[in-house]
Amino acid sequence: MRSMSEEVSQGHEQSVRDHPDGEEIVARSQVVLDGDLSKAKLISLILIGREEEALDYKQSYNLSGKVTKDRVEMVRDVVAMANTSGGYIVLGVNENRSGGTLTFEPVGISEEHLKSLDIDKLKPQIESYLNVSVPIKLQIHRLDEHGGRCFAVVYVEESPESPIIMEKDGQYQEEIGKSKDVFRAGDVVVRDGASSRGADQNAVREQISKMRRRERERWTEEILGVRELVERIDQLVGVLSGEVSLPSAGDTIRRASTSPRFEDADYFLGAAGFERMVFGTLRAGSDIDLMWYLNNVGASFYRAVEEAARYEDVAQVSRIRDNELEPLLDNLTVLAITCARYQRPQFLPNVRDAFYRIYERAHTTTFGPSLQQAEIIISWVWETVIKRVYTIGATLLRGGFYNEVPLFIRQEITWDDWYGNEFWARHALKMRARENRLDRRGLCAITEQFIKEREWFYQQYGEREDDVISALCQFDFLQCVHAIHESGRPSAGYPSFGTYYNHRTEPIIGKVIKDDRAREALLPQLSDEELATIIKILDQRADSVSGLLNGWTLNDWRDTEIEAFLDRYPDPVLCVMMDNGSKASCPPQLPSLGTAERTSRGGLAGGLTPGRFREAGRPGPDERIRHDSPRRRLPAQPPETRW
Repeated sequence: MRSMSEEVSQGHEQSVRDHPDGEEIVARSQVVLDGDLSKAKLISLILIGREEEALDYKQSYNLSGKVTKDRVEMVRDVVAMANTSGGYIVLGVNENRSGGTLTFEPVGISEEHLKSLDIDKLKPQIESYLNVSVPIKLQIHRLDEHGGRCFAVVYVEESPESPIIMEKDGQYQEEIGKSKDVFRAGDVVVRDGASSRGADQNAVREQISKMRRRERERWTEEILGVRELVERIDQLVGVLSGEVSLPSAGDTIRRASTSPRFEDADYFLGAAGFERMVFGTLRAGSDIDLMWYLNNVGASFYRAVEEAARYEDVAQVSRIRDNELEPLLDNLTVLAITCARYQRPQFLPNVRDAFYRIYERAHTTTFGPSLQQAEIIISWVWETVIKRVYTIGATLLRGGFYNEVPLFIRQEITWDDWYGNEFWARHALKMRARENRLDRRGLCAITEQFIKEREWFYQQYGEREDDVISALCQFDFLQCVHAIHESGRPSAGYPSFGTYYNHRTEPIIGKVIKDDRAREALLPQLSDEELATIIKILDQRADSVSGLLNGWTLNDWRDTEIEAFLDRYPDPVLCVMMDNGSKASCPPQLPSLGTAERTSRGGLAGGLTPGRFREAGRPGPDERIRHDSPRRRLPAQPPETRW
């Protein structure tokens, strides 16, 4: 029987081979939920021109007067977004249906409705149907691009209290005097594509998953508290029975320094509780306990998968996913971050290897019908792993652990020669997009949402969303540089950071240009000319990723030293491999998305050749190092660590 990965690969193999590495990655959602209410954001939301899960258009909204259809539908849509993943509502866009075609026309908000449009009035109206607060923001802009008319953008955050349940009927009077219900008291509404509706079984399971994530930390404290209570009771019983004596001060100190023993249940603890377990093990210097955990974590993951596959009830499968599979991967991520924080980076290669064993085994695993109904499929495993890898990489980068960052970038796919020169982040992104399951525009946006949903990880950034986005963008940039340099193909690096403004990524670009120590650790053996070439490639590709939406802008550098560095190296003349095998020269213009650019040697003209910074001891079959390239040396002192 063929594995699912073989089916995925063979199903798309011909199109990939016809267009070498020029496959476009397309997400189901074009909206990035960053809370931006700027004029540029509003313009980009209007330009999308279609509704989706995180975007809804409304012609207007009247806060004054009687309860109307528009008002009740606004309540429904806001609550539905809060119950799902959040979203934007744009006011001032009219929906037109003609001959089965749906279009949206930006017409602006009427002056009458504009006068009463205020967040201090909107929020109480919505919450009058609920018993909880809904996190929303509103901003009004006058757009010269649309004849000076006014539009409003409402941002709805995902609610930490979801599922929000309607407390009273959403009812309005039609013109003929008949009452109509948009929702009823007790309903749970969610977003489903471009519409808001009552939650079905799948949506209810997703809401239960969110509740489990929130409650896992409390469960962990209760589990650990029960353990400590049992230990104290056992000790007290021993003392009262005369079998043991009260512990001396020395015994107490020795017990405090003893490593906690990992048990199977510990794989699934909440993040804060698991951090305590890891800290105790590190403090005791018990390397063997950590290695036991790392060597067995992959087997535990797939035992849980096999257990879930035995159930036909999707609710039971979802429970195992939420209480075992996801927490296990979360805790492996916690282990990596905790080891780095307490200066134990020697365990990080083992963490990377443990993640890759889980990633690799997915392609030989059969995911049966009940697993598939719960969205546990091969590409889910890949994306789920890579979200944690990005979380680790971004956190290490932010903490100044530069030498360890490439560990989590440079993992090649080892089971398939066709993907052998592709790193795992690009592989996961491509496979998820092929199945139309890529929910956000690239790995930065996907991982940002993941971090915000998990309290322990979000706290590592002081619960500052801007810091999360910036760290992810900078890690993604480095991942793209490695991918392009390793393969010699500009299209090998998909710049998810292009979804966001340049200033998010620019600090790491300036860092590797100006800081020799950071360059040698993050991008070893990369010459100035090669770095300049790749930055220019990614500048153009990131601009293409942002497209008409707000985000990355070509040549928009705040740091003048970056601009001066790039000016020192003129654009290289690239050689493009045509479909018929012939080669054509390009003018001094960098390639656009979807083009497979190779020189006759497999690399880029101008000195960019594949395999230039493979790990020591693992030279590639096509590795060519130009010894005339300038090199960077690593100073003796370690990089400064910020936590």
